[in-house]
Amino acid sequence: MNNKTVRLKSVADLEIEKIKFYVDSYQRGYRWTEDEVSDLLEDISEFSQKYYANNDVFYCLQPIIVTHTSEDDTWKVIDGQQRLTTLYLIAIYFKGVFPNVNLIDPYSISYKNKERLTSCIQEVSEFSKTCEWNDEIKTNLNNRYGDDIDCYYIIRAFGYICDKLNEERKDPVKIQSLINLNATFTNKTKIIWYDLQATSLKDETSSFRKINMGKIALTNAELIKALLLRNDKSDSDELSNYKKNIAVFWNNIEQELSDDRFWHFLTNAKKEEYPNRIDFVFDVISQNINNEWETNDTTEDDKYIVKRSSNQNYFSFHVFSRYIDLLDSDDYVQTIWREVEEYFRMFKDWYSENKWYHLIGYYICISGNKYLDAVCDISKLYRNHAEGKKSAFVKSLTDLVNSSVRKIGKKTVPFKSTEELKNYLNDEFIYPKNSKDIEKILLLYNIASTESIKNEYTRFPFYAYKNSEIHWSIEHINPQKEDKPKNETDRKEWLEKLSESVDEITVLQGDSDNKKKNVEALKNNIKEAHKKIINNETVDADVFSTLYDNVIDILDEDQGTDHTIRNLVLLDSGTNSCFSNSIFPVKRRLLIDAYKSNDVFIPICTRNVFFKAFPESKELLKWSQNDKNEYFESVVGTISHYLDLKETSDDEQ
Repeated sequence: MNNKTVRLKSVADLEIEKIKFYVDSYQRGYRWTEDEVSDLLEDISEFSQKYYANNDVFYCLQPIIVTHTSEDDTWKVIDGQQRLTTLYLIAIYFKGVFPNVNLIDPYSISYKNKERLTSCIQEVSEFSKTCEWNDEIKTNLNNRYGDDIDCYYIIRAFGYICDKLNEERKDPVKIQSLINLNATFTNKTKIIWYDLQATSLKDETSSFRKINMGKIALTNAELIKALLLRNDKSDSDELSNYKKNIAVFWNNIEQELSDDRFWHFLTNAKKEEYPNRIDFVFDVISQNINNEWETNDTTEDDKYIVKRSSNQNYFSFHVFSRYIDLLDSDDYVQTIWREVEEYFRMFKDWYSENKWYHLIGYYICISGNKYLDAVCDISKLYRNHAEGKKSAFVKSLTDLVNSSVRKIGKKTVPFKSTEELKNYLNDEFIYPKNSKDIEKILLLYNIASTESIKNEYTRFPFYAYKNSEIHWSIEHINPQKEDKPKNETDRKEWLEKLSESVDEITVLQGDSDNKKKNVEALKNNIKEAHKKIINNETVDADVFSTLYDNVIDILDEDQGTDHTIRNLVLLDSGTNSCFSNSIFPVKRRLLIDAYKSNDVFIPICTRNVFFKAFPESKELLKWSQNDKNEYFESVVGTISHYLDLKETSDDEQ
């Protein structure tokens, strides 16, 4: 699909230009049911009710792909005949109901080797002029054409259109809304006209086959590319060469964005969101342009604003179409492409600078499905500091991240000091109530810790963190009593894992004879329970409950009731599930095995906890109160330093 031009056409444009459409025999016939017809009518009707009085917006349909046949001056439909046929049926209805308003006849559409279908549509068109559609007419049409499957669907579709819209036509209260709907349909309902400029039947059928097999789809990028690179005989040699260079650079950008490390740093997009990743660049540019139009006070810009809610699928294409109109210049191609290159250089700058990479990556990551807004926020900061110092940009980024971490009610409130951060984590971070906020803090802690290594090759892997097959969760370091296994299968699994670490419990028995006896008795009880599992015997639930509580008590001074950040880490849900509330030594062993296998990304701070990497950690097989306090101070200190917080705020002094 190399030769193509694209533009917007309203239903009125098709009628004024007296367009003659032609559907070749290799295409399937008309198959829209009442569901598809109803969806289209309701969408246009809803749009009409909202925006009838607003001349600056329009309702846009999916692209229609056509190619011109010069011999008989017709437009052969490659894709979109279902929509075109349905639009035609609606048009002939309105022509019959409002003949004095719709003075121009609807466009025409014919089908190769389907004379009965063409004849059926002509008869339906004649009936529409009488504004009548009743059972007798439907019966007569069905008797003549009902055995033809295409005609069957045409008769049903037009019958539904009449039944639906006649309800309003015959109601004096609703007739005005039907008049408005007619005007909206004719003048504000537009198709994206995509002229393939195919050179042979082979080109046409190949394009049709690819489109309908789902191998390609018209994206915003394809449409914008057609806007910029369309063939124009009036192009100078210089402009023609410039367009050829754009095509090369276009592919280079797409190639660079195919690097998942770069891509997942910039976006939180699901795989299916961007079949062509350059679409993301156009999305950012178009959102910024549209935002400028919305914030400007001039009425001149108001008419260019694109309502995302009513142009969701082709938002950036519509913005660029209007941007070209606004530029009103012969060199619009160069102007737009320079902007594309500028934005892409900006993204590469963000990625290459280590400090920027981590601050920006975090802010985009926590923005969820609003990542596009986050990228636009940062692009404004970057452009504002384009002529200034890097330190000023870093300060702005740090403030932006600080403002996004803490949420009070519906507002985000930045931290003013280390003391304020510490109090916040102490007083308000309780799992599971604050799980989302805890995840944000732990993510920032991991990113800040990674960056602090000060190695240009050591970066937080956003591509691994955003792996679509991984879901992140909060894991308790020491297990919780209330989460003890409740069924026989879970109890057996817990005991199996515990039995592999039973000898390590000896290390925890301490110096007193009493403690040694208790630990030895506990080990014997564990071994007895495990023997029953091996022999396929049932472990009594009460016996297991007592055993479980005793194990938790000997390993955790808080006795399995700590839901604060001192006892929480960030972990993928798969490894978390594997832990199944096991004791610390078991979790440590399992996590070390997982890390060695390199099958899953384990965040650096989670590794530090289970590897006991903190300076004051003394007992390898126990997460003690001292460990918890040191871990908490590390979280506070690392984030405080990263956000450049003072020890105390002026209010606290």
